[in-house]
Amino acid sequence: MSRLEEWAVVRNGGDWDGYSAPELATFSLVGRVYDDPRHDPETGRFQDGHRIHTSPIVASEGRVVTTRSGTRYELGEASESYRTYLSDQGRELDPEQPVKVLTRDQKGSN
Repeated sequence: MSRLEEWAVVRNGGDWDGYSAPELATFSLVGRVYDDPRHDPETGRFQDGHRIHTSPIVASEGRVVTTRSGTRYELGEASESYRTYLSDQGRELDPEQPVKVLTRDQKGSN
C-alpha cells in the first residue's frame, strides 16, 4: 500500500462552481508518495517522494484513505501548513482517524 507523507486535504476546485451546493464538493489529498506499487523506474512516475494530487476521497478507515480510483493510501505525517490551517480554524487533527468522510445523509444532518 502506498504511504502519503506531508499530506493535506484539499477541495477540488473544478467540482465546485460557486453555484452548486457546497456539500456536493469533493476533496482529495496532496502529498509525497512512498512505496507506491505503480512506480515506474523508466519514467520516474510515482517514485518515492514524488508529489501527487489524488483522485477524490471516497472512504477512510483509521489512517487509511481510499480514493475514487481505488488506490489506498496509508497516511503518515500531515504537512505543517495543513496542521497550521486546522489550528487557525480551531480544529485538531485526530491522530487515530485524521480524515473523516461523511455520507450524503450525514452531510445533510449537520
